[in-house]
Amino acid sequence: PPDIKVYYITDGGYSGTKDIYFSGVMNIDRNIWGQGQSAGVVNTKFQEGSVYIHPDARTMYFSSKGHNSLGGYDIFVSYVDDLGHWGKPINLGYPINTPYDDLFYSATASGRCAYIASNRAGGKGGLDIYKVTYCGADKIMTSDSENQLMSSIASLVPENSVAKPIIFEERSLTVFKGRILDGVTKDPIAASIDITINKTGDIYTSLYSNSATGKFLLSLPAGENYGISVASEGYLFYSENFDLPKGDGFNMVTKDIELSNIKVGNNITLKNVFFNTGKWDVKEDSYSELDRLVVLLSDIPGLKIEISGHTDNIGTESFNELLSQRRADAVVSYLLGKGVDKNRLVAKGYGQSIPVESNDTDEGRAANRRTEFEIIEN
Repeated sequence: PPDIKVYYITDGGYSGTKDIYFSGVMNIDRNIWGQGQSAGVVNTKFQEGSVYIHPDARTMYFSSKGHNSLGGYDIFVSYVDDLGHWGKPINLGYPINTPYDDLFYSATASGRCAYIASNRAGGKGGLDIYKVTYCGADKIMTSDSENQLMSSIASLVPENSVAKPIIFEERSLTVFKGRILDGVTKDPIAASIDITINKTGDIYTSLYSNSATGKFLLSLPAGENYGISVASEGYLFYSENFDLPKGDGFNMVTKDIELSNIKVGNNITLKNVFFNTGKWDVKEDSYSELDRLVVLLSDIPGLKIEISGHTDNIGTESFNELLSQRRADAVVSYLLGKGVDKNRLVAKGYGQSIPVESNDTDEGRAANRRTEFEIIEN
């Protein structure tokens, strides 16, 4: 997101003990960061030992000897509010925490599993790595002599008691990962990736694929319609759309993206160009996508393209052909309004005649309702 922050542990703060601080980026291109600031109520007069920000960007897991620790370092969770303030820490409790030191909580993106480091009894010595799995089922009655010493120290699990069930809360988050490849050679490509909030046109975040492997990884919190644009010099840009309503749950999407060279005959689907059903006015959340096309045409003055409109098979062939033509005309009109020479643009409506998927399913019909551009001269 635009307010990129890095969280870290430091003993250089006002308290003189180890606290959680953060620094916000001021200029990402020049790698300039702001002065460190305390993370607030998560800090205590005791020692804080580790910090982890979940990919949902709203959940902090950290270790502390303060708050209501069971002994040594315990792991706590805190949630950020709409003003960016971290809330009152919650102890994750037994069996995640013990009277020993429990640190370095790191969760999977879905929240179903996590890993911790602990020097609890029964380990190999020092800090061992343990896996935490959130099952959600009620725990069975316990009567274990191994817990007697622990119980006498901290009254964690009295004999013949029932541990509280751990409630698993699935994250409303989509993790998108894959590779950027040359469409012909399949070689990895270093590419820029911009994430746009379509409703506002604001850039949510920008990143680059790995130049050696082409790999990328990003997380998208639910509650927005996102446009994803991939660009690399010498290639046509690629776009993807993720509509993630609130409460959408956790999704993992893995996809290799193949970029096409800028040559006659290559075409691209503009996946972030939107129209209302049966209408041809370009919706405002399409502007970011079309502006990227304006930039491409500006960067390559000799480029001439055809804008094509396509529909599914709902309705008559004659209506769909007319609708697709008017949608193509509307896109061309937008580009003309941005200063593109009319001699470089052709609008063509194909109706339902060139489907890319079967019209027998909702998903197939959605894929067939599309706007494309094809290079016809360069």
